[in-house]
Amino acid sequence: MVTGPGRPKEAVKAAIDVLDVKDVNIKGKWPHIEWGAVQSAASTTLFRPSTIDQGGTTTCGAISVLEAMAYFRPALYSTLVLAVYRRGQVVDHEGRPWGDTPDLRPQLLEAEPPSSIPSTSIADWMVATSMIAELKDQSTIFDLLGHDDYLGRACYATKQDASSAAVPTIMCASF
Repeated sequence: MVTGPGRPKEAVKAAIDVLDVKDVNIKGKWPHIEWGAVQSAASTTLFRPSTIDQGGTTTCGAISVLEAMAYFRPALYSTLVLAVYRRGQVVDHEGRPWGDTPDLRPQLLEAEPPSSIPSTSIADWMVATSMIAELKDQSTIFDLLGHDDYLGRACYATKQDASSAAVPTIMCASF
């Protein structure tokens, strides 16, 4: 098992075990994402955290957190992936929902991963976008920013730029 320098193989194995839900047909809160795809992508991240690919999205901050979490706290990473998929909630290190609005918005749960996200990073996209959306929904942040833009999608300055490698913006689809 390739786990990287200084990473105990047992910690990665235990994290994989968290994701080894016997019911492969579990229905999560994300109707457009299959559990098998999430399980496979999360396992890939656990084995090689540096391979997370954010595609053309603006989720780099959350992705950095997930990469560090998968490397240094693999069981916590797995617990978070499972909670976001099954419960539709971002949870803390004790499994408690984050913040003052624990359930993810239905509009987010209906979102499909952008085509720029490879299948090996579906779980990371799902969790990263959830972390960002949940943070933005907290009362203090919401009062400052509102929730008019969303950071989890590939976005472009104009529609004409969408077919070319345009400069991404952070003004995206409204949720």
